[in-house]
Amino acid sequence: ISEFEHKDELFTLPEIDNSYAKKLKESLVNIQTNKVEDPHNWRYKV
Repeated sequence: ISEFEHKDELFTLPEIDNSYAKKLKESLVNIQTNKVEDPHNWRYKV
């Protein structure tokens, strides 16, 4: 969420550099691209 509107007024939220969503995405992408170990055995050879 970057913005929201209330009573015809638009509110812009600041970007958070170290959000949990960003950390989670980075961790999942690193597992997907084999940059880190897969501790949960989610990867399968196709």
